[in-house]
Order: sequence, then C-alpha cells, then structure tokens
Amino acid sequence: MSFLRLTSVGVALAALACGGGGEPGPVPDGRCSSPALRVSAQLAGVRGNARPGTVSAAITDDFPRTIAGPASGFSRTVFPALMVVDGFTTDAVGRPTGELVVFSPGTPVVGTRPLVPVTLQQIRDPQFRPDGPFALWAESFDATRGDYSRWLIADAGTLGIDSVRNEDVGRVGLTVSFTGTWRDASGTQIGCGRIDGARFDAPLVRTASPTSTLADTLEATLTGSLERTVGTKTIDAFQTLGPNDTRLVLVATIAGNDTTRELWLSLKGARLTTDSVPLGELSLDGARAGRDTGSFAMLRVLTLSQTTPVVVQVWRSTSGWVKLTNLVPGAPLITCGWGTARFAFAATGHDNATSAVIGTLDAAGAVESLYTVLSPADSLVDLRTARAALRLLAPESARDRRCFL
Repeated sequence: MSFLRLTSVGVALAALACGGGGEPGPVPDGRCSSPALRVSAQLAGVRGNARPGTVSAAITDDFPRTIAGPASGFSRTVFPALMVVDGFTTDAVGRPTGELVVFSPGTPVVGTRPLVPVTLQQIRDPQFRPDGPFALWAESFDATRGDYSRWLIADAGTLGIDSVRNEDVGRVGLTVSFTGTWRDASGTQIGCGRIDGARFDAPLVRTASPTSTLADTLEATLTGSLERTVGTKTIDAFQTLGPNDTRLVLVATIAGNDTTRELWLSLKGARLTTDSVPLGELSLDGARAGRDTGSFAMLRVLTLSQTTPVVVQVWRSTSGWVKLTNLVPGAPLITCGWGTARFAFAATGHDNATSAVIGTLDAAGAVESLYTVLSPADSLVDLRTARAALRLLAPESARDRRCFL
C-alpha cells in the first residue's frame, strides 16, 4: 500500500489520523433564500478561509524546475493530531502532475521545526510513524503502476509556520526549505536536489474533531411530479483524475421508509469558476450508467427486493447549473478535497424497467461535502454492470482511501 494513495499518508495519515443548458451567470437568490433552504443557503455561503491556496517553489541542483500551482491542507486536532499541506502542479485539464507535500505530526502552531529524514521505503510502509515533520516532492505519475516515478525526499531542512487558523475551514501560511536526494520508483538514488523557501498559503480543512460543525450535508426542494423537501448527511463524493475524464461526482443518499433516493451532481472537471457550471441533458442510458461526457444531475429512486436494492425510477437532468461557492482541491498524495455548491436543475423521470416517462421535476438546493480523490489509474464504476448499492460507486481499490470526518 503506497504513500501516494493516503493509506500511508493514511495509515501514516489514517492510522496517524485514525481514522446542455444552464445558467452561466450569477446564482438566482429566490430559490436559495426560501425558508425550506435556510440551512442550505448557509452551507453554500462563501467561507473566506477556503479561497484557493497557492504554492511557489524552485528546485535546484539535479532536475531543476519551478513549482507554482494550487495548494490545500488538512488537519486533525484530536489525538493523534497532524497536519498535511499539499501544493501541486497541474496539466491543461487541471489534473495534478506533481506534488510538494509537507507532513507534520501534532496540532499546527506558529514556529520553526527541523525536518526529519525519511526514506521512500518508510513512506510506502503503512506502519511508518514519523518522529517529526517531513517533506517531499513527487512527479511523473505512472497510471499503469499507480505510483509516481520520481521523488525528491528531504534529508534535512526546516518547516516554518508563520500563521495558522485551525477552524472547520481555517488557513495556514508556511515556508519549507530542505536538501534531499532524488529517487526513482525503486528507491535508487538518481541525484541531489534543494528547495529554498518554498511558500504555501493554503486553506486548512479540519477533517476530524468532536466539536467540528463541518459535515457532509445536502438540502434541496423538489417541485413538479415529486413535491418535497429532502435533506441528508450521507454523501459519497469522488474526484476522478483519469486521462480522458476529470470529474467531481457527489451522490447524496436520502433514506425513506420504503424507498431510497440518490441525488447526483456530476461535474466535468473540478475548478472554482466565477460562473455557474451548466448542466446538460443526460441520456436515459447515461443515467442508468451513472456517467456521461458532460456535466449532469439526476435522481434515482430505489426500493429493496428482499435485501437487494433495485432502481425503479431514473430522473435525468435536461438543464440546470451548479455554482461552486468554495473548492479546496486535493491531489493523489492527499486523497481528500472539500467543497460547497448551490444547484438547480430540471429533470424528466422514467420508469427504469419500461423507460416510460413518468413526469418532470425541478430541484434546487445546496451541498457541502468532502470528496475522495481517486488515482488516475482508478475510475468510477458503470452502474449498468454493478449492483444498485451506492457503495459500489468507486472501484474496490478506493475502499481504504475514503475521507472521513
């Protein structure tokens, strides 16, 4: 189990951490300010500390390069406390190409600490427990191997935190400097490198705390053929980084007495933009598969046949929009992201067995959710070939990489 999939910044983070059409303009006020959506409007409000983060650094000596891109951070303030900050470079479609990672045990506080030397073997060991903060740069991801091909790992250096606000979504400013060795995927030394004064300014999401109010939450109002207000704190969310599809998918499960509803938002790419993301018309086949080439929304209605979930209705979007009001991106080494959004869409419903049209609806609401960042080697399952259970949304290889509050 390798470091890059957060099961060793996961078991060394999770054991450490323990565990078309649309509206491209401003978001309308009417629907999101109604009494039924009061909580949703608060959820989707802008959190100032969650503005996009940045990293800037230069690697000298062997394999010199400049690093400039987004950054994000996660912290845990209860035992065992830790902080991880990740700055990454991206390609033309926003997919990470390299990552500068700083890991620090303990609750983040202002001050300077020495980095401890680590090896690539230790980083890949799920039982590894660092004695202090460490840093590394990883690049050239090999999707066929599910690992990076080249690593610059700090042998000595310092981590300086000059500002920290550790709230549900806080903020951290830090500088890291180190000398280290370049390693290939086998761990063989292939050169030497140095980083002087790499600078991070990043949102800091608190991922576990008994006093935290940050939780996956969705509220929405449905009108038309289905008239009701729905809400849930059960959301599965993933960002895919595949070569042919970068996508952010959020699936909220709303349990009922006799049926379960799933409200899907599937956005091509995962970027915070000034305009809303338009939702296109989803085909019936695409709704059944849970995938399409563009951005879409849908509602699935499931019942139980004995103990097996059965999809009885599929409501596919015909138009709509999603406005990302915050987005804290993740990357393969740190497998967690977080975001809030408002949304509205129109949908046509079909009987899943006969394909007959059963009505139309409009949905409007807001969502706040953590999401798991999948390796570029992973993808979401095709629902046409899987059981209806939502837990099969992600591939089996992602089971131990889920983001937990």
